[in-house]
Amino acid sequence: TSTGTKTQITLGANYSVDVKNNGVKYFHDGSDWVGRTSSGILRNATRWNISGIDPSRNIASVEVRFYTESKVGSPGTLSINRYGLSHGEDNPESDSGSVVYSKSAGGQYASLPEPTSRSWTSWINLGRAAASDIVWCRTNGKSTWSVGLKASSTVESSTTVRHADFSEDNETNDAELRITFQ
Repeated sequence: TSTGTKTQITLGANYSVDVKNNGVKYFHDGSDWVGRTSSGILRNATRWNISGIDPSRNIASVEVRFYTESKVGSPGTLSINRYGLSHGEDNPESDSGSVVYSKSAGGQYASLPEPTSRSWTSWINLGRAAASDIVWCRTNGKSTWSVGLKASSTVESSTTVRHADFSEDNETNDAELRITFQ
């Protein structure tokens, strides 16, 4: 899409997984849960193929949105985090479950307000750090970029079951990454 001098691209996720705090990965099991379940804490990692992004283009904004299939209890605000400690270039598909769990709690880009069931979240602007991370990934020949979703520490440390279920990458409503170039 082109608006004036700005151009936008929207990419669908090409991998997503939820992982429990004991390191078990739940890939394509019909649910990507984030929050507290009766059996433990679940976090999510979502990856996009960014190989088509020209690193020399000026990124004005990086936004994400997720489709919420359902929620149990009140999961509260979720954090959208850099996946890992570097620039989001790590690949959750090749990481072990315990590593995915840890890396999903990287530096926070933005907060996701409590989602509503059976609807898209609003577009969440991830800020300059995400734009810089994507440029770094492309400049250094990386073709993937990932974020983690994590519930608040209050939700994770509670015994109350509260979680949101987001659409997986193999379902109709893949998580979307929208990049606006100047």
